[in-house]
Amino acid sequence: MIFLSTLLRQSIYDIEGRRLGVLRDISVSLNETFPVVTALVVRSPLGNSQNDMIIPWYQVNSLEEPQIHLVVKQPQIASYTPQSDELLLKRDILDKQIVDTQGFRVVKVNDLKLAQIKKTVRLVGVDISLSGLLRRLGVLTPVETLSRVLPIQLNDRTITWNYVEPIQVVRGGATTGQLVPAFAGASASLGVSGVVPKVQLNVSQSKLADLHPADIADILEQLDVEDAGAMLERLDTETAADTLNEVEPARQYELLSELDPERASDLLEVLPPDDAADILADLPAEEAERLLNLMPTNESQPIRDLLRYGEETAGGIMTPEVLSLSQELTVEEALVYL
Repeated sequence: MIFLSTLLRQSIYDIEGRRLGVLRDISVSLNETFPVVTALVVRSPLGNSQNDMIIPWYQVNSLEEPQIHLVVKQPQIASYTPQSDELLLKRDILDKQIVDTQGFRVVKVNDLKLAQIKKTVRLVGVDISLSGLLRRLGVLTPVETLSRVLPIQLNDRTITWNYVEPIQVVRGGATTGQLVPAFAGASASLGVSGVVPKVQLNVSQSKLADLHPADIADILEQLDVEDAGAMLERLDTETAADTLNEVEPARQYELLSELDPERASDLLEVLPPDDAADILADLPAEEAERLLNLMPTNESQPIRDLLRYGEETAGGIMTPEVLSLSQELTVEEALVYL
């Protein structure tokens, strides 16, 4: 996998090994589900943005090598005319907020993932993890080394690009819904202050529900509790329950408090009894009892039974649900049943 942060400021060489400058940005076309890289923006050794080169992708050998080389000599670099659907990865996407369609703030784009398949490079996802930020700061490797001996968690958190809605451009607080070309005028293309539009990425509510519950939980933990509760409220019951189960324990009570008691009880009801018991065990006794009373007796009783055991005892970690299969079943039949 290729990360934008590791490409930026890499030196660019022509086919004869002549250094042309450093990579400043990458242009992509939004015509396809996974945007295709169309050009590289290269800052000349003079360090002057007025001398930046826009090199079409078909003249680039690869982004997978330690150094980025062209397949032509410097005098043979073709001129490039950008299309209206193109944006720059660093300028327009990196560090932007991803929000859902209701306008809630979610997470920041810390890095971008690209993949090269033969001669085509595509934008495949946005990295919202701490690792992405550390990678950009150039300290990911030493922190990863420390994580082997210290309790540091560096989980990979990526939202694949197919879950991101088309980009909207916001000018002066108003969403135009129109795309601005990556190179709309020389100054705009090179990111002069006051010209570059603000870009808002959107993850739709329906597409958010398609994400793994652990990823949704990570998003909810970035929100204010009121917004997180509202988002959880709109997910279907099963997805919401699985997401609640993935949230950190300290956050679970806050989220349950934001929900209507009936809704909160419904979520706990569809969880396995041992998971529901773990959540309720961290709630004030009165609140836990109120939620249990809203459940049918046949659903609440197994949870009550588990709550009688200490958290660290065998009874506290067991589940009363037992899977039983006939010994006559083949492995294939058993897998189908599961």
